[in-house]
Amino acid sequence: MRKMPPAIRDYVAVAICLSSAVLGAIAIHRGWASVSSVAFNVACPWLLAGSWLAGDFTREGWKRLNKSMGAIYQDAKQRKLPKTPPLARAMNGGGGIMILAGIVGWFV
Repeated sequence: MRKMPPAIRDYVAVAICLSSAVLGAIAIHRGWASVSSVAFNVACPWLLAGSWLAGDFTREGWKRLNKSMGAIYQDAKQRKLPKTPPLARAMNGGGGIMILAGIVGWFV
């Protein structure tokens, strides 16, 4: 399988995030689901797209993630972890915020 160029990957990841956000807004507006369940459903594509852009689903990414927590911590301490692209960090951050919003939505 050929590797997708970075610019196209960025556009596809942004399209995934935008479409999930639009579908979530439509679901809330039409009353199809509660805000907390929509927040979780929108967060999943954001987190997956962010991980995809960060390279977590490549062979190198799996090797990096299949280490013990102690080994990952040592790599982080020695600054050996690869730099995550800004767009991937934004997607992962947005997904985390939506998960927190979903949890808060359970109690409100």
